[in-house]
Amino acid sequence: MSLPYKTFRVSSLLQRPISLERRNAMVANGYSTVGDLHRTVDGKDWSAIWSEFQSTLEILNTQRTAVARLFTANTTNPADWVEQSVGDTEFEEASEFGVPKSVRVSPSLMQMGYPFRWWDARKGFTWRFLAEVESGQLEAIHSAVLEADNRLVFRHVLGALLTKTTVLTRPVNENNVPVYSLWDGEADATPPSYAGKSFAAGHDHYATTNGAFEAVDLDYLIRNVTEHGYGADFGSQIVILAHPDDADIITTFRAGQVAADGGKAANDFIPAANTPAFLSDQVIIGDRAPSSYEGLKVLGSYGEAYIVTSNWVPLGYVTAVASGGTHAPLAFREHATPNLRGLQLIPGDNNSYPLQDSYYVRAFGVGVRHRGAAAVLQITEAAEYTSPSIF
Repeated sequence: MSLPYKTFRVSSLLQRPISLERRNAMVANGYSTVGDLHRTVDGKDWSAIWSEFQSTLEILNTQRTAVARLFTANTTNPADWVEQSVGDTEFEEASEFGVPKSVRVSPSLMQMGYPFRWWDARKGFTWRFLAEVESGQLEAIHSAVLEADNRLVFRHVLGALLTKTTVLTRPVNENNVPVYSLWDGEADATPPSYAGKSFAAGHDHYATTNGAFEAVDLDYLIRNVTEHGYGADFGSQIVILAHPDDADIITTFRAGQVAADGGKAANDFIPAANTPAFLSDQVIIGDRAPSSYEGLKVLGSYGEAYIVTSNWVPLGYVTAVASGGTHAPLAFREHATPNLRGLQLIPGDNNSYPLQDSYYVRAFGVGVRHRGAAAVLQITEAAEYTSPSIF
């Protein structure tokens, strides 16, 4: 008998149809037909499980991961011309016959390239395994793939932030456009002026503590971002992303603390609104940071910055990022074809049993978009910054 043709909820660009002759040959070689066993041992239909998996992917692809959503702007372009300053245009007093000078933003435009790669994972089940397995085990495998995808995106977001490149080590994308890191201290790293402040060539957003991690280091890190115009003045929220162990040090920072070099801390760490009750003889003036920000748990605040922690952040690296607004530091590049964006689940050759030999596919790349909208601090005795091993 021939197998009836069945269409699943995946893009026609991603389906892998097989010929009628191939299907007949598969039956002859022992493949089950659509009328044979097609339920798990606990009675759940395989097609229903497939539909559930597709539904969870639809939700995942609309939400993305919290970190990617927080620090990136979507694009399908291999490169963009991006203005590397914020809000430095000035009005002049008008005269009756005068013509105002033209707004000049072109000197601060840079062509920023974004990488792009394909990633995949395969699930291979025999029909006999599917007939004897409980549906919960299949769902657990599916959840494991979603978690792996989440880690994949997170690692590439961190990699784009924490990896310092040089003129000699900058990668290029398929159009030979450089993929830059943040301001990297190279001779061509000259940010445009902001608020009357000019920046010399060799500007660097990768620094080290050159000793113990102190509050003045965090002040310096935040100022490295705000001095270029990124922050609350233009709709961005400064977020400090750190490993929990490094964030524990931040919780001890108090305004006026004297550093080893004689500098004094500018701010206090203030616990977030969800912090368990504690006793203190000090009064908090102003609003406390919210318990969460864009889906991420907030530990507290330091000055204008929210402190967000993650165990996936390499120990010894603290990042200040301007999130929100229109000046995200990173670009999250996906395929130009809408049906190829996000995490896709593709059936194998036997469409009557889509769970067999199915493939998860993700295509994306993360690159720096605004070089001044983030800065990184490495906690180390060394004077020179060393990029962490992330991939």
